[in-house]
Amino acid sequence: MYYANILDFNFEGLLTSCGALISKERKKQIDSLKFKEDKKRSLIAEILILNALVCDFSFLTSDIKFLKTEYGKPYLDGSRLQFNISHSGNYVICGVSNGCLGVDIEEYGDCHKELIHYFHPEEILEYNKLNSFQQKKYFYDFWSLKESYVKYLGLGLSYNLDSFYLIKEKERYSVIREDGEETSVKLEILNIDNQYACSICYEAERVDRIEKFDRKQLKYFMDKSIL
Repeated sequence: MYYANILDFNFEGLLTSCGALISKERKKQIDSLKFKEDKKRSLIAEILILNALVCDFSFLTSDIKFLKTEYGKPYLDGSRLQFNISHSGNYVICGVSNGCLGVDIEEYGDCHKELIHYFHPEEILEYNKLNSFQQKKYFYDFWSLKESYVKYLGLGLSYNLDSFYLIKEKERYSVIREDGEETSVKLEILNIDNQYACSICYEAERVDRIEKFDRKQLKYFMDKSIL
């Protein structure tokens, strides 16, 4: 899994160095965005995917083609590898795995009291037991965890956040469906920045590693892409 702080990169410089590697669809998306920060997030998102595929899975950039499911979830054409991306504030994250996964990152804000009603009654009950500081962290951590599960399912906004709830088991979380059955997936909170909630939902035994994508990694990726 890789994450990047968009403040570490210059948009024009990235576009110049990596533009030839970016898909036509991504370029169209970037062109359609109004604000430069949004353009940078979109560009870095695809660079993170390409970086993981090239550097960790020995893909050739010429062999990488992205398609989308009927729900809009992107996937790799001709490969069993799965990937997922998310961005919020200054961060973009990307996870790649041999099994299904979902990742999510949320910048802490102040809207938890207005949005907590979207959660399952069991979670709202726990939320109401906490003080205001704890409520904020609880909400954003659980919002990120639940979003990572929905993204793992690949169903987009059609899956309600109150249709399941989470229980903590040591350092991981499990999903309990409406019928009371526990799913086999695992969820974890990842520590990237203390002003953000970042989560991953996965099928594998563990998360192998979390690496920051910086200028050094960008150079390594570009060198590997040229070979």
